[in-house]
Amino acid sequence: MRLSDKVTELDHKQRIKVLADKAAPLARLGGGEYSGITAPFAKSDRLKAR
Repeated sequence: MRLSDKVTELDHKQRIKVLADKAAPLARLGGGEYSGITAPFAKSDRLKAR
């Protein structure tokens, strides 16, 4: 996978972090169908909504 420096940053441990809101990733739905992810969320965000 190739990522532009514009959509990545290094964390405090010098690991690459992909900035999902800038990368506009796709979600595979199956059978050749894909969806754009327009509002990234973290697992902790889903737990707060409960």
